[in-house]
Amino acid sequence: MSSSKSMIPFLAELLTATAASYVLSQVLKSYMNEKPFLETFDIPAFTDFILFNLFKVPVSTAWNAVLDDLMDEKKAPKKEKGDDLEASRVQKPIKWKIVLYKLLLNQTFYSMFINASVIAFMSFRRRTREGTVSFEAVYGDLERGFWPLYKDALKLWPFVNLVAFALFDTLPRMRFLTAANLFWSVYLILMVT
Repeated sequence: MSSSKSMIPFLAELLTATAASYVLSQVLKSYMNEKPFLETFDIPAFTDFILFNLFKVPVSTAWNAVLDDLMDEKKAPKKEKGDDLEASRVQKPIKWKIVLYKLLLNQTFYSMFINASVIAFMSFRRRTREGTVSFEAVYGDLERGFWPLYKDALKLWPFVNLVAFALFDTLPRMRFLTAANLFWSVYLILMVT
């Protein structure tokens, strides 16, 4: 993976695409409810969405880098200069065993962590604004929301992640997943709000 300094523009790109998903969902919601956009757009919810993604985007990128570092074969010794061009033209075969291990870890451990963290964070922020925040209230929201969200996620993300792990290295994979997440976020925001 690149140095942290070169990662800042990349992370900013992913965060911008993520923010666009919220704006797009609010445009659709405005259209469906036949209300003006500014009447539909919820600034506190948008702020919460951005705050959560300031945490999620770097964590997701790091998670994908860790999966690659743990499971991908070590880099082959350097070849002669002329061999680089020829090697770049040859497509690497997909190592399905590694792809499936990554998919299993991602759909269990990581997916559960992200789903729980988004529910808990959004509940905490919403309840703080309402003045009803308590451990029991946030935990109750987590209990009610976790399994339905996880089941919905299983309808899309295993396929998306299978394609991502099979075809992309870490950074291009994150762009692909962010594009898929744009549509997923629009769906979630429209369902929740």
